[in-house]
Amino acid sequence: MNDSTVIDYIVDCKIKGDLVECGVQDGRIEKIWIERLKQKNELRDIYMYDTFTGLTEPSEKDVGINNQYRNADVVMNTWKVHNRNG
Repeated sequence: MNDSTVIDYIVDCKIKGDLVECGVQDGRIEKIWIERLKQKNELRDIYMYDTFTGLTEPSEKDVGINNQYRNADVVMNTWKVHNRNG
């Protein structure tokens, strides 16, 4: 499913409730959600959670065998988020 079809699925299946995104990064997905909800005349609260500083350093339990994730991989400047999404 892409970002707008998630909203289509939720609305078309009459799934009630708010939307939550954990790990907002640059807010691009949420902007797509908002536009699609407007197109469908659907009113939902969207809660967006992010550290805006990246995650804590992972332990050996938090990463795969090749150390896929590093703290710097998920850092996003708050001004960049604001300016991109106005």
